[in-house]
Amino acid sequence: MESAPITFFVSKEIKNCGIKTSADLLPATILHPPHAGEIAHLIQTFLLLQYSDLNCRVSSEIPQEGIIVCHRKSFPADFRPTSKQFLVYAKGDWDVHYYAQLHVIQNPIDMHLLDVEVWPRTYVPHYPQPGLIPRAESRGDTFANIGFVGDIENLAGEVQTSEFIDWLARNGLQLKTRMHAEWHNYSDLDAFLAIREIRHYDAYTISDTEASVAYGEKPATKLFNAWHAGLPAILAVESGYRYHRRSQADYLEVSSMEDIKSAIVRLKENPSLRKTMAENALARSREYTAETIAKHWYELLCSTRDYHFPRWQNLNAEQRRLYFTRRAKLQREFMSRKEQAERDSGKPLLMSYPM
Repeated sequence: MESAPITFFVSKEIKNCGIKTSADLLPATILHPPHAGEIAHLIQTFLLLQYSDLNCRVSSEIPQEGIIVCHRKSFPADFRPTSKQFLVYAKGDWDVHYYAQLHVIQNPIDMHLLDVEVWPRTYVPHYPQPGLIPRAESRGDTFANIGFVGDIENLAGEVQTSEFIDWLARNGLQLKTRMHAEWHNYSDLDAFLAIREIRHYDAYTISDTEASVAYGEKPATKLFNAWHAGLPAILAVESGYRYHRRSQADYLEVSSMEDIKSAIVRLKENPSLRKTMAENALARSREYTAETIAKHWYELLCSTRDYHFPRWQNLNAEQRRLYFTRRAKLQREFMSRKEQAERDSGKPLLMSYPM
């Protein structure tokens, strides 16, 4: 019997933007930043798996049957699959899709409070930055540029103050931030810094669950990118990073401005530590290449084709009705709590899962 077709569903804009090979991924993310999730999770996976034994394609039309791999950015939030459709939903750091049969999460701790029977999910690491340019070998033992690569609103305000910038200057250093079009360029950096928020944790005693309260849905992409760039990294206390950490050579963990300054001084005064961390970074990066992550997707889609989808197809009409009824009830409860939280805070909120 022919295997179930696998459709990577994307918006028409991305379907028609001319991505044919992996070399097209970087310019596409620069030209279409709002669709970076679709490009990373869906198009990139398709390109890497299109010549495998999976029957897969890309489409901007929802197919009538088969496995549909979709992303929050473009897929209808109220779509209910039929008995012939199975949704594999790349959640990213957005809300759940209430009718998707399987969620793909990018941080293992994401959705950990939810009943796995109600919200089946599986962890797949996020891809590193396409087209990443590592630190230039010509920089040698130079230690002058501390880099942050990402949306500037995701860098703690304390790190952007004139006080901290002046402190760096007094130590012969500068902070370099990269705008979206330069997110792939690490060539002139000597260390990498990623701190969303100064939370004053005790990094030695805080548990991974406590560390994930604010950012449990966030991936370890910045860590993977620092590894691929061959850079020592200074990172905040976050579960996504901790999950992949094997030793202190993987990154220096900080939770206060004092920690940040201490880590920078430690790296500045210790070239052998920088060398050890750089060598370790390149070794660890081999575990998280696009190809190794695509293998996770391959195994996921095989298990969906051979196990998850057949189980869905074997449910009778009443069982599927109860499934949708239960999900709809959870959705109403969740939206009610979200609306109340937004009224209390006075601003829109992203809540990754029902609380």
